[in-house]
Parts: sequence; C-alpha cells; structure tokens
Amino acid sequence: MTLKNAKEKPYDFSLLKDTIGQAISARHIEQQTTHKAREKAARTNIAEAERRRLEDEIQKIRKGMSEKGLVELREKALKKIRNTDGIKEQFINEPLIIAKENEILRSENGISTNGNGNP
Repeated sequence: MTLKNAKEKPYDFSLLKDTIGQAISARHIEQQTTHKAREKAARTNIAEAERRRLEDEIQKIRKGMSEKGLVELREKALKKIRNTDGIKEQFINEPLIIAKENEILRSENGISTNGNGNP
C-alpha cells in the first residue's frame, strides 16, 4: 500500500515499522525451522546409509563363513551374553544373540561403526 492509494490517511507509521519487524522475525524463525529440519533429515539419511553399510558388510562375512564357523560364532556369542552381569537366561533371545554375533564379527573384522575406519 502506498500513500497515494490509501483509503485513509496513515495515522501511525510506527505500526508499519512494527508490522514489518514482526514479518521479518516470523520469516527468520520459519527459515531457521526449515534449515533445522533439513539438517535433521540429512543426519537421519547419513545414519541410515551407515546402518545399511554395516549390515551389508556383516551379511557378506556371514555368507562367506562355513557352517562350522557360524556354529562357533553362535556359541561364542552365547558365552559372552551369559558372562554379562545381570543377564538372565530367560532374557536371551534370537535378536540378542544376533546382535552379539554382529558385534563379534565387527570387532574381529575391524568393521567400523562410525564410517571412518575406526571400530
């Protein structure tokens, strides 16, 4: 709106200043929120890609193992779980065993869990 096409005479230019200031502030907040959401999405994508990379490496190792090697891995995982303080036998389940097997494989094969080559 300009002074030429205004229906009324402007009575307080400070309102205009405040309105513009509020609009700029709201825009800045919206831009920050959008930027943070994009950063979070990017971190999530990176974490998911890393999870898939680790999973793929572990699966390649498992596929290359003999049946005897897989049995020994399972026994080693069960032994480590059972030697963990506070773990009761009734809480030992397949997902826990697989997680421990994967931990052992990562450790024994120098597979990094942070993407930079350091386990």
